[in-house]
Amino acid sequence: MVGEIDGKLLFCNGYNAGKDIVLMYVDKSNMEVIKSFVAAENVKSDKFCGLRIFGDNIVVKLNDKLIIVDKDLNSKKEKSISIPYKGNPHGLDVSSDLKRFVFSDDEGLKLMDSENHSVKLLIKSAKENAPSGEIPSVHLYPHFAADETKIVSTMSGYEWTNGIIVYDIQSGTMKKVIDSGDSTTYGVYWDSGILDVNGYERGTGKIKTFYLNFKTVAVTEIPIKNTGNTDFIRGGSMCYTGKNYAAFVTCKLDYEDEANSIYYISRLNLKTLELEPEIISVKAAQVCILGVTEDGQIIFYYNYNPSENGIAITAKP
Repeated sequence: MVGEIDGKLLFCNGYNAGKDIVLMYVDKSNMEVIKSFVAAENVKSDKFCGLRIFGDNIVVKLNDKLIIVDKDLNSKKEKSISIPYKGNPHGLDVSSDLKRFVFSDDEGLKLMDSENHSVKLLIKSAKENAPSGEIPSVHLYPHFAADETKIVSTMSGYEWTNGIIVYDIQSGTMKKVIDSGDSTTYGVYWDSGILDVNGYERGTGKIKTFYLNFKTVAVTEIPIKNTGNTDFIRGGSMCYTGKNYAAFVTCKLDYEDEANSIYYISRLNLKTLELEPEIISVKAAQVCILGVTEDGQIIFYYNYNPSENGIAITAKP
């Protein structure tokens, strides 16, 4: 789920290599697709950099162009962009006026003004120790945040990520805010924050959950009484941070008989940071969170086998 426009839920299909990027409106009263639109065709996965909603437009970001779709999903136009990557590209975001770009490459995190073609290196890439020697630790999935006054990105590492940083554009300062092994800024659609669930905190070696508020840069630990299994890398679909609420999945896994595994969905109020633990439980079927509406309804997909799966939506808080 990318967002909500005029009371309709905006979704985008998965981003597999060589696939079309399809936008679709969904009626949340019955979860039926109202309208769909092919925004881009045969897109390689390494070219796709995410989506943005700016006013009456939906912007599909590729690393060499923007595809601007009107909010009614009737038409589109393309805007070529020339990003001076040095080495491999590692992510890109665009400002609401489509004039400023934050991007990352092998050299570091950079800010570009497309009007005067100026490029500023904000943070150089670091080094990470690995068994094979030093490897680069680069910035992944950079994203404008806090009304475009800040930039958030993920630092890469050997096998795990090296945490999330916040760069203040006005002061020119960087702060590492979350230092867990699988934290990420991938899939940020709202200007609220990031919920990092059951992360391995390097400093303490403990499993913890934190919420980062983009505007205040405050990081708050969210106590979770029942963390469930933590011996696996959590996928991005196990958590979704929305505008006013976030939702996440925890699980108790039976590795011998998956039919005995239980998946729990919890909801967090991002204004009060009040947690509603385990409001939904699903036995046997794996669960992926697709989105959280502004009023707190959680949309999730469950899959037991090819003939037993579906999409469900919870009640409001």
